[in-house]
Amino acid sequence: MPPLRIAILGAGPAGLTLARLLQLQTKPEQATITIYERDTGIDSRNQGGTLDLHPETGQYALKKAGLLEEFLKVARKEVAEMRVYDGTDGRLNFLLPASLEGSGQDRPEIDRVILRRMLVNSLQPDTIQWGHRISDITSQSHGGPGPYSINFSSPHDLSPVTADLVIGADGAFSKLRHLLTPIKPVYSGICMFDLMIPNADQTHPLVSQLTGEGLSFFLGGHKAIISQRNSRGVIRVYVSFRKEQGWIFGETFEGWEKDKEELMRKVEGCLDGYDEKMMQFVQAADPESIMPREIFAIPTDKYTFESKPGLTLLGDAAHLMSPFAGEGVNLAMADSADLADSITAYFSNLKGETRTNYGLLDDALNVFKMKMFKRAKPAGEESERNGMIAFGDNAVKNMSGKMGMWKEMMESGGKAWVGH
Repeated sequence: MPPLRIAILGAGPAGLTLARLLQLQTKPEQATITIYERDTGIDSRNQGGTLDLHPETGQYALKKAGLLEEFLKVARKEVAEMRVYDGTDGRLNFLLPASLEGSGQDRPEIDRVILRRMLVNSLQPDTIQWGHRISDITSQSHGGPGPYSINFSSPHDLSPVTADLVIGADGAFSKLRHLLTPIKPVYSGICMFDLMIPNADQTHPLVSQLTGEGLSFFLGGHKAIISQRNSRGVIRVYVSFRKEQGWIFGETFEGWEKDKEELMRKVEGCLDGYDEKMMQFVQAADPESIMPREIFAIPTDKYTFESKPGLTLLGDAAHLMSPFAGEGVNLAMADSADLADSITAYFSNLKGETRTNYGLLDDALNVFKMKMFKRAKPAGEESERNGMIAFGDNAVKNMSGKMGMWKEMMESGGKAWVGH
């Protein structure tokens, strides 16, 4: 039987981790693994800030991938401190110290760009096809199972490729999702601006002092500034507030890149009512770093999709949630570990087939799907609750109260932590 042609859409943490695991767990005569990624290269796009990897999900996947020791060498364990400020007057309302037993020391931090580079470098040469923007996926069997054609909108002269198994790891607006479900991500009502302040300790000591050694929330007025320590002296800032959909991009999603300083002033103006010190988080940032986002999520009661032989989703493509529980990448990497195991089990169950057994493959994918959604739903619900707290009435009091409960649990010997 010829090798199963596996196409992974997207070179984010989910797609990269899956490719690494499949290359370890399958033989060349069993499968070929190719990632198709719209980015033109590893550093062609802002990858976002730092994230903490959890032992039971992100670190579990890295261990299976043989990369845990490499991760621990570059990860930072000292950034578990969390603070809650009242953004309207700049006063510290709550501190969860990094020294508190159980406050996240088992969840070390890594910059997203460093994680991506580590995963990319672990793959066999030419696994990733950069600069491949997908237009659609079509079946070659006229209503039956695969194989499938993957068509590209760029480069314009690129011919379609054929795959027996297509895996959507392509995030919020997956090109594959509509083939499995009519459910679309829903705008949360929150827009977010991602900013960077380089050399913050030297150039903006007040910003550095307010941020502390981990993550700080400045809340109130249905808006938020979240500042976060990154490596190499960088402080990452996320300015968020409630706005109608399209406020950033309009209808065309074009134009905002032309005058980033004007966009910075627009963001600063939306912090009306905040203490003057808070404005430094915008004023100190590099205008070229600004990256606007509209926060979308799939409602947790819609975490499902149809079974179709040779097609599946994982990570944000399957269970997109807001970033307010810090679980997205961890879940995506755990999904990758489970999916790799299910695909490996498919090969173990083959008995003399001369072509792809889509019935057996569908059974394996369904086992994976049940595990994935069972794990994702509680995290999605937690993310929804945290977002309601951060942008609701009495945000400072309610967020401080939630962290206070975590602190009490940890002081009594339990474990409670939310990622970031």
